Amino acid sequence: MKRELSVVFLMFLIMCSSSIAYSQVENTIVDTNSVWSINNQIVYPMPPTSYYIHLNGDTVVDSKHYTKVWTNNSLSLTNDMEFYGFIMEENQKTYFRNYHSSLDSLYEESLIYDFSLTESDTFMINIFDTVVYLDVSVGMFNLNNMEVKKITLSNPLLSQDIVWVEKIGNLKGLFHNQFICGVMTDLLCYYQRNNVLYSNPEFNYCSLRLDEPIKKEEKAIIYPNPVRDLLNIESKEMMSKIEILDIEGRLLTSEENINSIIHRMNLSSKNKGVYIIKILFMNKEVGFYKLIKG
Repeated sequence: MKRELSVVFLMFLIMCSSSIAYSQVENTIVDTNSVWSINNQIVYPMPPTSYYIHLNGDTVVDSKHYTKVWTNNSLSLTNDMEFYGFIMEENQKTYFRNYHSSLDSLYEESLIYDFSLTESDTFMINIFDTVVYLDVSVGMFNLNNMEVKKITLSNPLLSQDIVWVEKIGNLKGLFHNQFICGVMTDLLCYYQRNNVLYSNPEFNYCSLRLDEPIKKEEKAIIYPNPVRDLLNIESKEMMSKIEILDIEGRLLTSEENINSIIHRMNLSSKNKGVYIIKILFMNKEVGFYKLIKG
């Protein structure tokens, strides 16, 4: 009897461990602990804006289990979130159904990611009613010291390659595979449990909610970046004040009366993460610089 119970218990453990491993493989994109901040520009040269994508709440559509997709202007869930659509995963494939607010209806389900692809495969996308087949290249991506799968999709018809990364999705934005005329998007930052795991090196911010417009500045350099303790700041213009902001634009610390083109700051007390260095120059100009604290 004891032997039979032991065998049953062992089979139970194997089944549970297999289920756990399977769910981990399944969970490539859909994770309610994840948040994406997106840089959004409707038509150039209109100024860009940014928004956040959240996954929260479950539903069933056509007998399929989906997670609800929302957007807002906050890193946290809020009461004024806008419903965006439904997302689901199955066999390392991610499916999405967009919501058409003006018609109060859902679009047909579309396959937006397939992390089961290999080097010998192709992936089909639809660009403005034109079917395009993309060549697949598979590699690895370092996501906050964790190696995850990266898939690069290429075709001469595209102006640039499409890059997918496990957990993150598309490096141009979670739903960038859905091409919309006149809209340009970029993934700014990817969060897990409010911690930044990925920060786009092409931008010096995670959100456009700061008081002043942000753009890349060349008036000053900050190094080392990432920094551990001492940060060096060298400028072409005289600096009057330096502020350290969090990624939401909130002031953390400031140093005034700099009156120099060279300054050093001790950041040993700051937690690891992404910060914004705001420099006020003597000529009244302002510069913003993204800093990673390691």
